[in-house]
Amino acid sequence: MTDDDRLGAMDPYGVTAMRYVRDHCPNRYRAIEDPVSFFSSLGDQLRDEVLALEPALAEPAPAGETWEAGVGRRNMARLMAEERVFSELYQSMPPEPDPEDDEEGWEPLMPDMSDIDRAETEQP
Repeated sequence: MTDDDRLGAMDPYGVTAMRYVRDHCPNRYRAIEDPVSFFSSLGDQLRDEVLALEPALAEPAPAGETWEAGVGRRNMARLMAEERVFSELYQSMPPEPDPEDDEEGWEPLMPDMSDIDRAETEQP
């Protein structure tokens, strides 16, 4: 049974964190003894952080706000909280370099401007 087969009961935040680490930080992922337990706990922690941050990001309800507008305002606050929490997670675990990326074959999209200036001055 793979880790993905056991994700059904895991918090969606844990699933998102696990997939990020698995896909972008494979060495760190392999070092985790029980990824499902680890990311289940991390998902709970991330959810708690989102829930704590959400009220601070929700703007006060304006006078006469409809129920639908209130739901939208609170949903936007939750999305902003999720973005901030996951942004911090991703910054704390930058992607590992891919060994298959070959820098020898890399070519810049634009030529170096100093090369262009030098070529223009060398022409008669």
